Amino acid sequence: MSTLVFGRGRAVAQTRSLAMSADGIAVACLALLGTALVVLTWGTWGDVGRDTGFDLVAGARVAHGQLPYADFPYYYGPIAPLLLGLAAWIGGDGLTPAIVLGLIVSALIVVLTYALARTFVGAVGAFLASAIVLGVAVSPTNLSYVLPHTEAMTLGIAALLALLLALARMPSPATSGRLVAAGAALGVVALTKPELEAAAVAAVAAWCAARRLSLRGIAAVAAPAVGIPVFVYGAFATQVSIHALVFENLYPTRVLHAGGDKILRLHAPLTIPSLVHHAEHIVLYAAGIGTMFTLAWLIDRSPRSLRFLYAVVALVAAEIALTNLEATRSALQLVYGWIPGGAAIAAILLATVFRREKGAGGALALTVALAIAGGTTYAAFYFHATHAQTAVYFAPLAAVFLAALHLRALVDSRTIALLGTCWLAFLAATGVALAVDDARAETAVVSGPGGSINVGTGDANAYRGALADIVRLTKPAEPVLIAPQLATLYTLSGRTDALPNISLLPGMLGGVPAEQQAIARLKAAHVQLIVTDQHELTEYGQGAFGSSFDTTLATWVARNFERSRTFRGQSHTLVVWRRNTP
Repeated sequence: MSTLVFGRGRAVAQTRSLAMSADGIAVACLALLGTALVVLTWGTWGDVGRDTGFDLVAGARVAHGQLPYADFPYYYGPIAPLLLGLAAWIGGDGLTPAIVLGLIVSALIVVLTYALARTFVGAVGAFLASAIVLGVAVSPTNLSYVLPHTEAMTLGIAALLALLLALARMPSPATSGRLVAAGAALGVVALTKPELEAAAVAAVAAWCAARRLSLRGIAAVAAPAVGIPVFVYGAFATQVSIHALVFENLYPTRVLHAGGDKILRLHAPLTIPSLVHHAEHIVLYAAGIGTMFTLAWLIDRSPRSLRFLYAVVALVAAEIALTNLEATRSALQLVYGWIPGGAAIAAILLATVFRREKGAGGALALTVALAIAGGTTYAAFYFHATHAQTAVYFAPLAAVFLAALHLRALVDSRTIALLGTCWLAFLAATGVALAVDDARAETAVVSGPGGSINVGTGDANAYRGALADIVRLTKPAEPVLIAPQLATLYTLSGRTDALPNISLLPGMLGGVPAEQQAIARLKAAHVQLIVTDQHELTEYGQGAFGSSFDTTLATWVARNFERSRTFRGQSHTLVVWRRNTP
C-alpha cells in the first residue's frame, strides 16, 4: 500500500501536452455536465418555507443604502449582503440577480474543487470530485449553492478552497507573494461564517507547523489574515457598538438561547452515544475498504471470463441503485457519515507518521479543515438527506478527500485504482441522479412580480394564495410583515419588510420591549397587511408564531387586524391579516 500522503499524480512523468489534453477534456465534460444540471434543475433551488429569502432581503436593503448590523440585524459576516446588494444594485430587485450571483459562486466552487483535487490526483479523479460537488450544488433545497440559506456559507467555502489551493501549491521555499495570497484568502473567510474561519485558521496553523515556516513567513500570512477582518469589522464598528455588533449580530445570544443552540446540538450533540454512532460509521467504511482490497485480490487472480462476470454484477448493482433512489439515499448516509472522524484520523497520521513525506503539508491542511468544519455537523454529515443538512456546504472538501484517499493514498495496484475510480463515479452518478429526481418533484410554480420559484405540491397553494393576496391588496414597495419566516415572499411580491428584523424566528425580537418597539414601527409605517405562518418550530423547541414566542406582537395583530383568509398547506398554514383599525 502506498503512503497516506496525497502526492501529485503518478511517478512516471507525462508530457505537458498530454496533461493539458486530459485536463481540457475533464473541464469540458465538467462544463457540459454542469450546464445540463442547471437546465434540469432550473427554478427549483431554494425553499420558500425556510430562510432562503433572508439573504435576498438583506441584499435588497444594501442596494437601497442600508448597512447590515447598523440598519438591520444580520447574523453572519458582511460579504454576503454586500455582494448581493451589488448584484441587486446592478440587476434590480427580484430573484434574478441573486440567481446569477449564485451560479457564478457555484461555478467558482466547482472550479476550485477541481484545481485542489488536481494537486493530489489526476484529471479523472479531479473530474469525479467536482462532479460529486455538482450534485449538491444544484439540489432543490434550502441549502443549494445557487440559492443557499446564506451566501456567506458558499462564499466562505470558495475562500477556504482558495486558501487550501494556495497552501497545497506553495513552492519550497515559500515565497512572500504566495504567503500573502494565502493570508488574504484566510482574511476573506473571516468575513463569512465562524465555523469556516475556525477550520481555515486550524488548517493554516497545521500547515505552518508542518512546513516549519519562519516567523517572517508567518507574519506574511498573518498580516492580511488579520488586517482584512479588522479593517472591515472596524468600519462597521463606527456605525454600531462593539457589543451590538458581536452579541446582537455575529454571536446573537438571545437567538441562541431561544432555540438556535438546539439546532447546533442536533448537528453536533457531543454526547457519548452520538460519538459512538459516528465511530461505527468509520468502522463500517473501513470494512468497506477492506472488502475492496479483497475484491481486488480476487480480480487479479481470476480468469478473464470471471472478471467479465464481476463487471456485469457491478453494472447490475449500479443499475439497481440508480432505479431505487430512495433506498440509495439512505445507504449514502453510511458512505458520507464517517468523513469528519475519518479526516481527523488522517490528519493525526499526517502530522505524526507521515509528517516528513513530500506534500504532507497540503494534505494536512485539507484534512484538518475538513475535520474541523465537518465536526460541526458530524451527527448529520449527509449530502442527499430527505431534509437537507448543512454538511452539503462541505462537499468540496469531502470530495477532494475521497478522491485523494481512493485514487492515491490507498492505491497499491491498478485494480485498486480502477475500483476507486468506479466507486467515485458511482457516488457522482447517484448524486446527480438524486438532484435531478428531487428537482422533478418540485412541480408547482409560485410566481410574483419579483420572479418565480418551483416548490413541492404540498404547500404550493398556501404560498400562491398568500402571495396573490399580498400583490392584490398592497402597492409595489409597500411595507408588509411576514412572520416568522418566509422572507422569500418579500422578494417574490416586490414588497418591503416593515421591520428591521428580516426574520422573526425565536429570539430575534428578544422580549416584550423589543416586541412593543416592533409594534410602534408597524404603526408608524401604517402597515395594512400581515401574513403569519402557523407552522410549529419544533426544531427550536418552540411552537408556532405567537404561541411560545412573540406573544405580545401576535396579540396586537389579532386585536388590530382581521383574519382575511387562511391558506392551508401540508406543512405551512398561512393566515392573511388586514388592518381593521385606523
